Amino acid sequence: MKFKEFYINEAADRYFYHGSGYDFNKFDMLKVGSGDGLNKYGYGLYFADNEDLAAYYAIENSIGKTKARMMYTVKLKELDQFYGWEEETPEEVYNDVIEYLDNNGFEKDAEEIRQDLEGYGDRWSIDSLYQFLKVVLKSDKKTTDVLFDCGVSGVIADDIHSRGKIYVAYSDRIINIVDKRSI
Repeated sequence: MKFKEFYINEAADRYFYHGSGYDFNKFDMLKVGSGDGLNKYGYGLYFADNEDLAAYYAIENSIGKTKARMMYTVKLKELDQFYGWEEETPEEVYNDVIEYLDNNGFEKDAEEIRQDLEGYGDRWSIDSLYQFLKVVLKSDKKTTDVLFDCGVSGVIADDIHSRGKIYVAYSDRIINIVDKRSI
């Protein structure tokens, strides 16, 4: 079983958590970058699979500031379209990205992806594709928008300190807040 299949099956009926130094009622993609600003796994809204990891981020993002420390519990829609950050890009997403590039004035870049696929026989990881598109499109936000339009609702990655899994949603439309509380 691949990374994605395991975590999607495990996560289908689960809650996810977002720790924040801000109190709000709706997630908004326009606010991306107002937290720690790292966005290691792309321009998106970050969630943890456990409360302790989310609480860590809430505390980190409020140190030395007069902000609230909030914990949001959410349900994420379209989990079947979340992919492992280091997982091979699905063929249909790969083809949709190539089609997007061909139809929007990036034919040379589309050809580079095609030649790499034909020459080596495998597709790039989501991470590699994201990094490539970020250079081509010159924007993290545009890269996320294109990937979302091509069938990537978000990505799943390991927390860098092995404290859990990080789920990054590439659209605020797929997030439902179930609960919020001060911590």
